[in-house]
Amino acid sequence: MTPPLFQTIRVLKETPSKKISLVLRKRDQTLWIQRELEHGDFFVFESLKKSPIPGIPAIEQVTIQEGRLVVLEEYIQAPTLDTLYPVSERQAADILCQLCDILDALHHLDPPIIHRDIKPENIFYRAGKVILFDFDIARQYDPQI
Repeated sequence: MTPPLFQTIRVLKETPSKKISLVLRKRDQTLWIQRELEHGDFFVFESLKKSPIPGIPAIEQVTIQEGRLVVLEEYIQAPTLDTLYPVSERQAADILCQLCDILDALHHLDPPIIHRDIKPENIFYRAGKVILFDFDIARQYDPQI
């Protein structure tokens, strides 16, 4: 039997439709986030993996296991915007500009990706840089829908 490549450190969030865990990759001792999603969009995460965008965690692996989408993504250790209130007017403007740049890059993918869950809890802020995460309900844009 092959030993597991990853060790679960702790479960960060678990609902009937998803499980998000902090995992350790044993070969290089690096931390990752593993998302197990019942309703996630494989093509969204595969597109993010193939076309990395600054300001979005890197996607390492996207697979289907036992009918669930499993995504391995970069672990970001930073506070989220909901924990940083209040911010100055200048910081708020900078945060919004960075977020617009990230969304512009997402919307210029082919096909575009629509995040659908923009909120302070889904935005990391570290050293003046914005990182948008949680693409669990994101979808590729389809003009027919």
